[in-house]
Amino acid sequence: MDGIVAFLITEGNVTKPHLHICLKATGKKAVETAYQGAIEGGGRCNGRPGYRDHYEPGYYAAFIFDPDGHNIEILFREA
Repeated sequence: MDGIVAFLITEGNVTKPHLHICLKATGKKAVETAYQGAIEGGGRCNGRPGYRDHYEPGYYAAFIFDPDGHNIEILFREA
């Protein structure tokens, strides 16, 4: 997707089962910056920024639990 993507978070009931949402990053620095911001904003670590070569070569990601327990992944794939 090369267009603008809107992502809206609103109050509501917690969904069951919990969600896994993956957000595409533009580079490793973007993964690290988003992860740090999420942790500072109250998220819980579910995987620090780093390579996950067991998924595929060049898979650089971080994982955060949001306050409702949803797993948010921030991903950059190297070419």
